[in-house]
Amino acid sequence: MTFVQFFEALWGKQPFPWQERLADLAMQGMWPSSIGLPTAAGKTSLIDIAVYALAMKAPGAARRIFFVVDRRVIVDEAACRAEQLAGKLRMAEAGSELGKAVRALREIGGGTDPLLTATLRGGIPRDDSWTDSPLQPVVICSTVDQVGSILLFRAYGASEFGRPVRAGLVACDSLIILDEAHTSQPFAETLGWIKKYRGWAERPLELPFTVIEMSATPRGGEVFGEGEDDRKCAVLARRWEAEKRARLVSEKPVANEEAANGGLTALVAGLAREARAMRGIGAKVGGVIANRVKTARDVYDLLRAEDGCDAILLTGRARPYDRDRIWETWRSRIGLERVEDPERPMFVVATQCIEVGANIDFDALVTEVACVDALEQRFGRLDRSGRQGVTHAAIVAQRDQVAAKFEDAVYGRGLSVAWRWLGEHSIYEERTETLPAEGKGKLKTRKIKEQFVPMGVLALRKALVETPPQVRAELMMPLRNAPVLMPAHMDLLCQTSPEPALSPEPALFLHGPDTGPADVQVIWRQDLGEDRHRWAAAAAICPPSAAEAIAVPVWTVRMWLTRQDPSDLTDLEGIQEKDHAETRPDGRPVLIWRGVGDSEVAERPEQIPAGSTLVVPADYGGCDEWGWNPASERTVQDVGDQVKLRMGYPILRLHPKLVESWNDPGFAQRLTGAGSKDEAREVLAEGCSTDGAEWVQMAASALCVGGGRKEVHFGG
Repeated sequence: MTFVQFFEALWGKQPFPWQERLADLAMQGMWPSSIGLPTAAGKTSLIDIAVYALAMKAPGAARRIFFVVDRRVIVDEAACRAEQLAGKLRMAEAGSELGKAVRALREIGGGTDPLLTATLRGGIPRDDSWTDSPLQPVVICSTVDQVGSILLFRAYGASEFGRPVRAGLVACDSLIILDEAHTSQPFAETLGWIKKYRGWAERPLELPFTVIEMSATPRGGEVFGEGEDDRKCAVLARRWEAEKRARLVSEKPVANEEAANGGLTALVAGLAREARAMRGIGAKVGGVIANRVKTARDVYDLLRAEDGCDAILLTGRARPYDRDRIWETWRSRIGLERVEDPERPMFVVATQCIEVGANIDFDALVTEVACVDALEQRFGRLDRSGRQGVTHAAIVAQRDQVAAKFEDAVYGRGLSVAWRWLGEHSIYEERTETLPAEGKGKLKTRKIKEQFVPMGVLALRKALVETPPQVRAELMMPLRNAPVLMPAHMDLLCQTSPEPALSPEPALFLHGPDTGPADVQVIWRQDLGEDRHRWAAAAAICPPSAAEAIAVPVWTVRMWLTRQDPSDLTDLEGIQEKDHAETRPDGRPVLIWRGVGDSEVAERPEQIPAGSTLVVPADYGGCDEWGWNPASERTVQDVGDQVKLRMGYPILRLHPKLVESWNDPGFAQRLTGAGSKDEAREVLAEGCSTDGAEWVQMAASALCVGGGRKEVHFGG
């Protein structure tokens, strides 16, 4: 079976020319080390190519395919594509062409499932099924922190006893696709050292360990990129040649406010004003992208009050379950594959979390100034399908942000360099506009001068190619390097139970020396009760899962627990946040979750270690429907049962605070009153009323089919 046949059987369309070329290389065991295709090229199809190469038993094909992105967005196109691919393989007919690939994958894995998928995000793996068998073909979508910590024998959120097994599974028989590698240079360097040390064994394993760096803005070296046949491809040509005109908007800062200290009032007002202007020119889906979570939330608060439109907020600081819900609700109106425009204009306010892997299609874009490679990713979401041809955008900066001496936590001093370069590449265009004149049937014309920066895919790449290399390097996000991973470091890291007293910090080798500690994962529960000694037992009834956790820097949580305002927060992994170590000792207690036997309650914020998983009472607040919101004091919805239902482990906790959200108090009362499993089975079989929450109906049905297992928990 050719790759074209494989691809068509999966997706019902032909692959792009570059995908065919790359599949030919993969079949020869000649994966390129770097791929530098423009945005909107469909790079997540590398997953398809890797699975095809494995099914065809190509030289060096790996059983475990890791798609790694240094962003916290859980529901990205890579994970969705992997799940769709696995589903189509399971449903393939035995005698079809696709059925042949399924049969080959089953032979390789020695089981009934041709392909598994897993998503590793935050401090707790969503799914451990990928560790059950070293033979099973699997696609794993993950962050740098998760895969990197596993490789370095420190698997965040996992038991110390399983760390060597996990490290071996990632380091052997694996293909690691590092997306947007320019943002993950330290990890790429560490992968290089790991690959070198694998060859030092007395009897080196022949199992593959292949690393592919992928970026729309590669930093040099031999790169696999687009060819002339790709530029002639109608779909790619439409996307890449689409004209995107961006105005530069400079905002005067408010008196006594400095951007360096979080004073971005003028910027927020400017972003909101430009977004309204985009709506005024007819944009149905307008995107607004900010560099900070608080900036995005402030802009959202302004835009959601607009009459006759909708507004949503997307950040990486949100529970995956909530982000899934948001995406499922709005995907048909904002996604690349949308078939019609939304009935009401809408604003999508976001952070950098949508730069990678988010198949969103904006009609207009307003973005805070950033380094040019980040801007290139953001403009990849504008007219992503190329169906509009000419679109309009605005790049907004607060003047002190683009001053020569200003240093940003994420982009360093690149903001001023990028702003100056954008100004130098502005185009002045004069056009004639015809307007109705006074008097019936008369028209008048006027000349309009327009200044804009061409930010289309090919136009921007051409401008960057023509820029001297030294200047081009200054336009990109600051390049961070990891310390050299020495053999002595590995000797210490591979000691897992117990860890040595002095052990290297994995974050140094994943994000570089100037990085913050690993995030903590915060989970809200409504059934903890007043007795702190019972918190671990209460949490164990429905063990915490990654899909209900928000990743937040440890200092942020410490300040929040002492009711201080930790407002300045970026949305990237490994960024050194502003140091807020001076937290008051009168903080609220939290449960540090390490399983039933090892969990403990931290009475003071300074007792919370980086990289830990925290379970907190829901009445602490700190989270709303859009994600992390330290200013909110409203009780947070407990979604533990809903998450477990999606994972295939249905559970219904009968705590009084939880059953309030079921919308069927009678069903909860009958289930609570059941005195035996048989009675519980009868109540579950009856199910809740049609007014009850849909997920409760599904959970009751699943529990009934599963034998009527009843979980009862009364807090207090």
